[in-house]
Amino acid sequence: MKRNSWIVCSLAALFLGQIAAFGQTTTTAVYAVDATISYKVAKTTGSLPGSATATFLSDGTFSLIGSSSTNSLQFSGTYSVPKNGKSATIKSSADEIATMKSDIASIIEGDIQSEFPGATVTINSLRWSKLSLSGGVPVSASITGSGKGCEGKHCKSFTFKVTATFGACQLSTCSSL
Repeated sequence: MKRNSWIVCSLAALFLGQIAAFGQTTTTAVYAVDATISYKVAKTTGSLPGSATATFLSDGTFSLIGSSSTNSLQFSGTYSVPKNGKSATIKSSADEIATMKSDIASIIEGDIQSEFPGATVTINSLRWSKLSLSGGVPVSASITGSGKGCEGKHCKSFTFKVTATFGACQLSTCSSL
């Protein structure tokens, strides 16, 4: 019985240690974000405004939850800030990239339906820019890419850019990234 008590106590201590370690990740900052998706498909150009909330955690992860007039978006990934602190590198997993491609394609497709009924949009490539920082505070970032818009058998390549401008921190105190 003494041996079993020791095992139970050891496992309980290990479990509590894991909970304490898990609790060390804190929210560094939450920002309101104004975003615009600009695109050019064939001779049609578009600019779609949207808004989002960006949350940065102390463990180097972030999430971006936003919406446009037609769709909602949710991206997440990691960020890292070099010693100079002028920009941050943003990375997303392959699954997150696939989700972003699908969400952006849906937004553009919805916008061009009035001019090209039945048109379909696919995103071929997508890339994050560096996240610009000023004093450790996010200022702007962008996502650029290309895709293909098809109406029946007629397809045209296109490019797009998502520009995000970060507003003021929405917490009473925010840490720099």
